[in-house]
Amino acid sequence: MAKLAVVIPCYNVSSSIIDVVKSIGPEISKIYVIDDCCPQKSGDLVNINVKDDRVKVLYNSVNLGIGGATKKGISEAFKDNKIDICLKIDGDGQMDTDNIIKFVSKFKKNYLYVKGNRFHPHKKFFKMPLLRIIGNFFLSIITKITTGQYNTFDATNGFIAIHKEVYKNLKLENIADNFFFETTMIAEMRRIKCEILDVNIETIYKDEKSNLVISKILLDFIFRHIIIFLKRIDREYIKNKKIFIILLLIGILFSFFIMFFIKKFIFLLIILITIFIIKDKNLNTIDN
Repeated sequence: MAKLAVVIPCYNVSSSIIDVVKSIGPEISKIYVIDDCCPQKSGDLVNINVKDDRVKVLYNSVNLGIGGATKKGISEAFKDNKIDICLKIDGDGQMDTDNIIKFVSKFKKNYLYVKGNRFHPHKKFFKMPLLRIIGNFFLSIITKITTGQYNTFDATNGFIAIHKEVYKNLKLENIADNFFFETTMIAEMRRIKCEILDVNIETIYKDEKSNLVISKILLDFIFRHIIIFLKRIDREYIKNKKIFIILLLIGILFSFFIMFFIKKFIFLLIILITIFIIKDKNLNTIDN
């Protein structure tokens, strides 16, 4: 049976982190709690209140962000050669730890990266705030286009599980330290040709507020998506000269076709306008 580890990045989750850690079942061999320079001292709370030999608290001297903390935890987990799969959940209590078994059961030869998907018919889905539904929907569509990963949805979902064989092929410098972590993970899966499997999950919504301020990240968000898209085009098309030449020829032929069509259309439009004017003048002459 595969050995499992869970990584929980922590920042301002003192009200929920203890319950989250205690809710993790015996199927998990190791639990890594990453205190990301948390002002609420989440790591200390876990050390004091949780008596579980599986738990190891790691401290960041500076705030690395959700991505940076997660990468640190996953790297630490896979230092243990016995760990086969590492899962990441958030410390805010929104992710039901009962889904862990469901996640792990989905691992197959072709699917070594599994992530959650909240966009499925279930009554709890509609408890998600409307603005969050709309925002996540459009983010998912944009992510499909820029990353080329068309078989996945709910791009910002942070409930993920990764196999050690996939981790070995990752370039951690390609994966963002901040809020863009999940999106860059999807892009990295495309780069290494790893299939992504979405697992339908339910989310527990409470009264917590997001730390993200849209107005502050919008330009960064657009810029990062453009970079991901351009890198993919360069990697998958331009560097593959045969495909690039074929696409270039198709583009040129299509351009000529459009130009020819437009010229024909304009010529036909001029003829029709001329006929209409002549006809209108003839009618006016008859009337006079």
